[in-house]
Amino acid sequence: MMKNGVWLGIILALSAAGAAEEAYAADGKSPPGTGGIMLPPPDTEAAVRSELDRAKAKKTREALERFIRRHPGHPLVEDAKKALNDMTPD
Repeated sequence: MMKNGVWLGIILALSAAGAAEEAYAADGKSPPGTGGIMLPPPDTEAAVRSELDRAKAKKTREALERFIRRHPGHPLVEDAKKALNDMTPD
């Protein structure tokens, strides 16, 4: 049987954990209820732009063609096609 002091300790610990969670969520960087450990969602547009930049930096037809296959409906495909057309044929 637990003594009242043990129960009080458990209740205080759980209360502190809940308060810490809300404090983390209040920092504006994490959604409420995540305990401050959830990262914000990725910027998918920045990721696609970065992928195109890397493909262009490789200066190979294969890299640009791979980008076009991976992102067939994305507006940056036009940039990739232009870069591909500007390359001299292999």
